Amino acid sequence: MLAGEWLPYGTDRVEFTPAPRWRVQRVVPRAPARRDSASEILDAALAAPIGMPPLRDLARGRRSAAILIPGKARCVGTREYVPRLLDELNAAALRDVQELYRLRESESRAASDLAVVARAATFGVVDTVFVDIDESVPGSVDEQAGAVELDEADDAVNYGVVDEIARRVWRAGGTVLAVRREDVPGGGPVAAILRYSLGS
Repeated sequence: MLAGEWLPYGTDRVEFTPAPRWRVQRVVPRAPARRDSASEILDAALAAPIGMPPLRDLARGRRSAAILIPGKARCVGTREYVPRLLDELNAAALRDVQELYRLRESESRAASDLAVVARAATFGVVDTVFVDIDESVPGSVDEQAGAVELDEADDAVNYGVVDEIARRVWRAGGTVLAVRREDVPGGGPVAAILRYSLGS
C-alpha cells in the first residue's frame, strides 16, 4: 500500500491515500528569486494600486478618512503600513494647503518674508503658517509691533523667531504646519496664509 500524501490547502493541508496504480511525484514550487521587503511592497502598492488612483489623489480635498485594519494573515503588518497611510493622507492635505497658499498669494493674502509673517502673527492675521521643523532663527519678536530682531545665537532672551511665530499663530486660533524645508512655500523658514491682506 502506498504511503499517505498531502496537498497544501489554505493555511492547512489535505491528506489522502493515492490509488495503487497512481504514480505520485511531489513538485515543490521554487522560491522566488527575491522577497520584497515590507517597505518595497508598500511603495509599490501606494504608487500604483490595482484598479484605482493613488491614495494621495483620492484623499485630496477630503477632510477625513477611515483606515480599516485587515486580518493577521497579511504580508505587511499594521505597524508597517498604518504610518505610511497616514503619511500619504497628510501629504495630500499638505498639497491642498500649498495650492491655497499660491491662490492667496495672488490676492496679497500670503507671505513668506520672515518679518512680514512675524508682524501678521502678532496681530492675529495668520490663518495657517508653515514652519520648517529643522530651522532655528535666533532672535526675538516684539510683543506689540511684531518687529523681528535677529541675533547670532539663541539664549534666554533670543528664543527663536520661528518658534515664536508658531506660538503666536497657535494662540490666535491659527493652524501651525510643521514641515520640511522643501514643503514651505517660498523655500524659507516660514510662510503664511493670511486671513486678510496686511496692506502696505
